[in-house]
Amino acid sequence: MSSTTEEYDEERADGCCDSCVTKIQRLLKPISPWIPALKNVTASGADVVTDWLFYLRIAGDETGTLTEFVWPLFAFSVLSTIFLIIIVFAEISKQCCPGCANSFLDSKLFCCCCSCMKTMKFISLCEIILEDIPQILISNWIRQEQIGWTTAAIVNIITSSYNVAFDLFGMLELTPQETERLAKRN
Repeated sequence: MSSTTEEYDEERADGCCDSCVTKIQRLLKPISPWIPALKNVTASGADVVTDWLFYLRIAGDETGTLTEFVWPLFAFSVLSTIFLIIIVFAEISKQCCPGCANSFLDSKLFCCCCSCMKTMKFISLCEIILEDIPQILISNWIRQEQIGWTTAAIVNIITSSYNVAFDLFGMLELTPQETERLAKRN
């Protein structure tokens, strides 16, 4: 075989050859737009799971000292679940219908203003204020009532804080319109 007919992959600085990188990029291209959506759904989903586990732990407390926290925890667990459902539909809508109008319901099925990043920011802000912060506060009050940390309280506070951080990072993300305006200024 002559060297002109053989294909040589040039070795990159990171140790991968160009054809390997191209193959990986080709494989990841269909799912790459979904990665931010998976991040949001995973963070909110983990928060919902731990909210319900914490509620079940407190509702099952046999000492009876934490009964005043059962209904608020139940309400915030339900609210957490509702926000997760909204986030799932908003992320699907954002990925499947990127050109939707800014009206709440468009003529397309599951296509609403949730495709607009400003609406996602609003949903994230509502989730932080109405669900995550109250869950953190209630978990801390329960910790004070029990005079100590429980594993359930620690996990609930950590996942709620993690979800707040992810929501805040998502809120800092620029919309396509903001990116375009910044590009025009420069």
